[in-house]
Amino acid sequence: MPPDTFPRSILIADPDPGFLETLRSSPETVKIPALTVRNGKDAHAILADRSQHVSGIFINAQLTDPNAIMVIRYAHQYRPGVPIFITHLGTKPPFTEKELRHLAVHKALPMPVSYQEMVLLTTPVNLPHDFSHPEVDPDPEAHPTPEDQDYFSIRVEDFLSGENSYFDLYLRLASGRHLKIL
Repeated sequence: MPPDTFPRSILIADPDPGFLETLRSSPETVKIPALTVRNGKDAHAILADRSQHVSGIFINAQLTDPNAIMVIRYAHQYRPGVPIFITHLGTKPPFTEKELRHLAVHKALPMPVSYQEMVLLTTPVNLPHDFSHPEVDPDPEAHPTPEDQDYFSIRVEDFLSGENSYFDLYLRLASGRHLKIL
């Protein structure tokens, strides 16, 4: 199996160590590993690490250092198209449906959420893909390499089209149409 096709993992950011331990002990973690973190700083590090293959992101609304909104921002920045879910205590979600759409969050889930449910929610993304292609030696003059350090590279398997969100950036063209910047 090519290295870019499997294994993909699920990132779970939750401040409760007991809940994270329960998820790590789930039998489903053998096939789809769980990357568990207790704060936003560690979630950011995993999201920025291109060697980690993430197929779903579950963020507790009570997350701190930085907060859940910042982790959602990092997820959109480093892993565009990877489904994001908010977990929360109680029956009332921390965001309205409209706010979830604007944040490009797929769903708010009341706690506790089983790892099996997380796997089922991310199953379409966890199907095997082979994005390999033959190596081509392009003419360097025809395709110059950008030198700008402000660019963020993204993995093609992490990019799936989604709904509009506050984090989308558009340019208005002279024709009056808009171009979405990825």
